[in-house]
Amino acid sequence: AVSVDDGTSKDGKESGEKSNNNDNEDSLLGKMFHVKRREDDDAKKSLIPTTIEYESDATPGTDATPRTTTASISSLFFSPCMHMLAIFSLLLVVGLLPILTRTALHFRNKNNKNTNNRPSLMPTSSISPKMNEDVLRIRSFLQFYYLTQEEFSPSSPQERAVDWIIHQDNVSQFPTTGNGVKALLQRWILAVFAFTTQHEHWHACGAPPQSSSSSPPDPLLLNINKKTACHVDVWDLSTDESISNTYYYWLSHDHECTWYGVTCDENGSVVRLELPENNLNGTIPGELIHLTSLRILHLQHNLLSGTLPTHIAHLYPLIELQLLDNMFSGTIPEELYDLTTLQKLSLGWNDFSGTLSTRIGEMTNLQMLSLFDNKFDGTIPSEIGKLSFLSFLYTHSNAFTGTIPNEISNLSMLRQWKHFENINTGTLPGDIGNLGNLEILWLSECRFSGPLPPSFYNLTRLQQFHAWSNRDLFQEPFSTGFNGTISSEIGNMKELTSFVVNHNWFQGELPREFGDLIELSKFVCFLSQVIIIILREKCLSLTVFFWVLYKMLMQLVLPLQQSFFYPHTNVQTLTIINK
Repeated sequence: AVSVDDGTSKDGKESGEKSNNNDNEDSLLGKMFHVKRREDDDAKKSLIPTTIEYESDATPGTDATPRTTTASISSLFFSPCMHMLAIFSLLLVVGLLPILTRTALHFRNKNNKNTNNRPSLMPTSSISPKMNEDVLRIRSFLQFYYLTQEEFSPSSPQERAVDWIIHQDNVSQFPTTGNGVKALLQRWILAVFAFTTQHEHWHACGAPPQSSSSSPPDPLLLNINKKTACHVDVWDLSTDESISNTYYYWLSHDHECTWYGVTCDENGSVVRLELPENNLNGTIPGELIHLTSLRILHLQHNLLSGTLPTHIAHLYPLIELQLLDNMFSGTIPEELYDLTTLQKLSLGWNDFSGTLSTRIGEMTNLQMLSLFDNKFDGTIPSEIGKLSFLSFLYTHSNAFTGTIPNEISNLSMLRQWKHFENINTGTLPGDIGNLGNLEILWLSECRFSGPLPPSFYNLTRLQQFHAWSNRDLFQEPFSTGFNGTISSEIGNMKELTSFVVNHNWFQGELPREFGDLIELSKFVCFLSQVIIIILREKCLSLTVFFWVLYKMLMQLVLPLQQSFFYPHTNVQTLTIINK
């Protein structure tokens, strides 16, 4: 408390005595300050601080005005209560600090542990926090489409494609729309295909400039790369000329629909992937099954190897699969027969083996089936007769055995059937004449025997019939080849241009109706009991006469010298027909 002395207080002595009595009181309550106001005029404006004893019963004068001083505030801060409060606060802070520190470290370690559990992460030192989040989302999204555990390896084509998407393709944000997510997946799948087939060694449009570097591309070169195009010469069948087309490199910064061999529909979805004769080396990645709009896959005349991936059977919209002239091996997976939408299946010139499944009859939309020059064996299943749309059948240069099923006569749309260089035996199907659209029939170097069935001469559209060397008396299964006579009904086959049946056992005379075949340019039947040579130009008559004479002499001499290898052949008819 502060009091004001107006001059009516007791003198100093009295105050001194009273202060002695109040020592104990002073020790507890301390001393008080007050301001004594002088009565003289000169000192009225002067304020003189003095120290007096505290009187519990003292009351200030009527004109006293209480004042708060700085000393009283200081005494408040230095009081014992404030000391205790400060000490308590300090202890509280010191005690809570380790707890808060451990909690923060726990959450940070937990986040790091979740991040490190991923198979691989690219360095993120140069990536902003926002970009780092997008990288994790992109990688996690694409890894969802991996098919095997091996694909998580940092050196796998799948991981290399992810790294390319993140670090070289300038993808910094995760797409938020359905179309954006689909586009990201499609671009990644094509990148996987490029890395799997060693795009840097392709003949055409494989690698853009500087795109094979592991470091991010120079921003100053992005515009240059974007404008860099590749030129490919293609042969135009309509004009019979070479045309130079312009495309863009694979793994360039251009839209993937502009890359060489890639065709998209109006929605930007890949519908055609055509890279023939481009030095593709490797395997077919299973990730192609995620191209849900892919209809045509042409990869013929390359160096692809391995087995056919079973996942390819999930490309349900696929209508053409061309894998001709590669190095594939193994058997045809059963899942392939699930592609009932296929119209063209070309697996020739590879190293496939095994048998042809009876499920081939389920591929009812097939228009072309090419299996030639492989190692297929076993019989041709009768279910092949269910392929009512089949127009082209190439099964030559394999090891098919057994007889030809009569059901093959149900292929009324068949135009070409090449089946030479196999080990089939028996006679031709009796109803082969039902193949009314057949134009080419090649059955050479097999083990067929017996006469040509009467319905054979109903093939009025047949242009080429090649059936040479079906006689084999040296190795099993033995065969004497085709035999019997050539019917006069051959005159109905007016579109014949080539009739080659040498090394068989035909006999008899050539029918007079043979002269009605005005389109015939080649008829060879030597080493049978009939030799026929057809001449088209009169100027060659003399030359061909001596050639025929030479053949006759050889057939008379060779049986004497090589009687073990060739049976004796009597030449009954020699005919030279001029135009």
